[in-house]
Amino acid sequence: MPYGICGSCWNKCVGTTMPRPYPEHSHDPSNNGDPNDSYDGCACPGPHIQASVPSSGAHVVMDTSVAGQGGFACLNCGAKHALAYPISIDMMIVNSDGFTRLHKDCKPQPNPVAERFDKVNSLDPMTPDQWINSADTGQSAVSIWVALSNRLFPPNQQEATIPYDPSDFGRCYRLLKRITGWRERLPEVAVKFPLWKPYVEAWTALEALYEEELPTGSGPKLLAALQKLRA
Repeated sequence: MPYGICGSCWNKCVGTTMPRPYPEHSHDPSNNGDPNDSYDGCACPGPHIQASVPSSGAHVVMDTSVAGQGGFACLNCGAKHALAYPISIDMMIVNSDGFTRLHKDCKPQPNPVAERFDKVNSLDPMTPDQWINSADTGQSAVSIWVALSNRLFPPNQQEATIPYDPSDFGRCYRLLKRITGWRERLPEVAVKFPLWKPYVEAWTALEALYEEELPTGSGPKLLAALQKLRA
């Protein structure tokens, strides 16, 4: 059923064909008497579905650099959530709402977001199929997975990407540690995806920086090395 979103209460208004909030799509101060209306006093046509987005403050943002494809980021704690495109407006709202609720109360951290490592550090062994269905994936790591498993890219990714920051590198590092024999096969990634050649050549040095800085929670040296390779 078509719906719009009330620009005043952020409820989805079922039955209206308005694709986005309009100035006239607002509240009537009187009780409209609709028993199906979850916001008593909203004059928008049809019943409503609650889709309230909590106030996040300036630190919960959309960020086009997340996983090289875009998503949400918390500028205080450094957490990121990549979006899989194409994505429906419904799912965008659900993802935005969930990420905002998780991070709206995060406090500022002393080190810049781009330098931070993910808080996932497990190196438990996995098969390639287990890894691609895990929560520890990202576009640069998926590029390795495609090259070494001889599989196609998943629907939300069309081409290979390189690790842009310590979090990206960490996912690649853990992938190569988790699947037996893949670290030794890393040069095959550069054969399949030439943009990976400088990263493969520098991988031992990058690994050393990752392992050195991981205990601190911040990787400024690793970030600088990755940026230099991309320059």
